[in-house]
Amino acid sequence: MPDGPATTLAQRLGVNARTIAEVRDKRPRLFLDLALRTRRLHRDLISLDPAGYGIHPADIARTRAAAARRTAADLAAAQAAARHL
Repeated sequence: MPDGPATTLAQRLGVNARTIAEVRDKRPRLFLDLALRTRRLHRDLISLDPAGYGIHPADIARTRAAAARRTAADLAAAQAAARHL
């Protein structure tokens, strides 16, 4: 059975899959070197078409929808925090 996305990402970043879960869950402790590696990997991956790597279209759509929800929630939280400054 192939590795899941978190395991694959962890391998590319040279970290444990649990670290990926912690980053995803927005744990406050993120080391600078991991942040920089993540940014570089994002830059490398953002232009790729997941379907070209065998990712099922339904999985692509689900992942993009979840990312959009997270982005919207993050934006709303940032706006709420800015109102309280």
